[in-house]
Amino acid sequence: MIFNPMKNPIFLFKVPIKINQNHEGLCAIIREKFGEDFIYSGAAFVFIARNRLSSKIILYDGSGILMVHKKFLVKAFGYSTHLDEVSKISIQELELLFSGDHISISLEEKS
Repeated sequence: MIFNPMKNPIFLFKVPIKINQNHEGLCAIIREKFGEDFIYSGAAFVFIARNRLSSKIILYDGSGILMVHKKFLVKAFGYSTHLDEVSKISIQELELLFSGDHISISLEEKS
């Protein structure tokens, strides 16, 4: 199964993490927030490093856990942190985030 952003939600964890965590550490954070089996829901989970220069995406592709790591050389990830620690975002917001643009998460998109 390939990730389909039209059918599967994307969640942004806005509390910065230690980016050197492996997939097991990040899955533990997901399980703590959403429950034991939510990792297998098809959702994508985005984590941002403390320095905002790196990010990891975790998702289950139907046969295993997939982890993508993005590291900026100059820019930093930008987003508002005034809401809850996790927010549901759109594929357009994910694209903006990964291009280095700042995103602002509205109250309607809060999970």
